[in-house]
Amino acid sequence: MIESYTIQQFDELPSTQEYARTLMGTGHAKHGEVISAMNQVRGYGRQKRPWIGGKGNLAISIILTPGGNSANFAQLSYVAGVALRDTISKYVPNSKTELKWVNDILIDGKKIGGILIEKVGNVAFIGLGANLVKSAELEKLNACSLADFTSVPNLPEFLAQLLDNFKHQYNSWKASGLTPIRNQWLQHCKGLGEEITIKFPKEEISGLFKDISTEGKLIVQTPTGTREVDAGEMYFA
Repeated sequence: MIESYTIQQFDELPSTQEYARTLMGTGHAKHGEVISAMNQVRGYGRQKRPWIGGKGNLAISIILTPGGNSANFAQLSYVAGVALRDTISKYVPNSKTELKWVNDILIDGKKIGGILIEKVGNVAFIGLGANLVKSAELEKLNACSLADFTSVPNLPEFLAQLLDNFKHQYNSWKASGLTPIRNQWLQHCKGLGEEITIKFPKEEISGLFKDISTEGKLIVQTPTGTREVDAGEMYFA
């Protein structure tokens, strides 16, 4: 469970994920520790893709030692996704805020935030980023910020709300497993029941996005049968 957080706040870091991993390497990584940067200059997402942030946007990493089966650590993407979507949606109640499998948050179809789950041994690093401040780079990437829809939120206030939401969802996951989180995630996900393509490094599959399994895998109904997928890039028809 998460009882409380210890927050380290920085004006600037190359990457909150890298700093969190450095803490683990020195033996100072603590469960519930949060690394937050007002400006993250070398942030990255899945497959080390650069994350375009900028000063005033959310860039944090949460250090966790969940225990249990480390194979279930990937489920933390759903925990973090629901928490981040819920936080963002409070600022834009009249817009369509959705979750895209497996780690993106969208407003009206444009990416506004993302999640990165990394682990080393029994330690998980939960990276969360959200665009609060508008920038020209976001427009080039067909992304958006909260500033496109409303006044720029106060970053400490946004962070406090996010951490409260994350603690609630994480403690629910620890107490009751993935099912309650999965049900919330499915209520707000993009593409359920639609034709999708999942691309892997050496192949791709297409079919109907049917469900998320109780273990957190994407279920795709293909012409040759049902596939369960735990990683890949999703594209819509």
